[in-house]
Amino acid sequence: HYVSLNTCVLGWVMERATGLAVPELLRRELWSKLGTQDDAYIALDGVGSAQLEGGFCSTLRDLARFGQMLCQGGVFNGRVVIPRSWIDDLASSGNKATFAASQDVAMLPPGASYRSCFWISERSDHVSFMGLGMYGQMVYVNQKAQLVVAKFSSQPRPADDTLTAHSFAAFESLADALA
Repeated sequence: HYVSLNTCVLGWVMERATGLAVPELLRRELWSKLGTQDDAYIALDGVGSAQLEGGFCSTLRDLARFGQMLCQGGVFNGRVVIPRSWIDDLASSGNKATFAASQDVAMLPPGASYRSCFWISERSDHVSFMGLGMYGQMVYVNQKAQLVVAKFSSQPRPADDTLTAHSFAAFESLADALA
């Protein structure tokens, strides 16, 4: 179940646990390990808290690098960025029954779930997952097909389940053709 505020709270927990501000934490532990071409940035609120529910900005190429790292089991350029166990848990531990009863069910095919800030679709032949941003930004990962799709957009509304469903179906069709 997605709630924007939960993503903000996650940022506060990360800051308390590490003693680092979210922008510095993400730069040190993630962005710097991806060989990114450009700096990313995170919008801050009036008191300086990172707006993780919709304030992260990067170039399309660097977003694709992030997706490629996920596609490669957490490794990028021979360097472990995220433990494979976290990605495996993401791909296999979502609660399908909860998702089926949620208001977001129309976005993904039956058997989908949401876990660790990603939307997951599990089919008999593969698992794919997708990170979504506001106004149609997304990164789609299908490890079996070795496919990453990074998408920027300017949808008229912050969230649109129909457009998300169409994008996801297009990505899945592309993955099926490549697998």
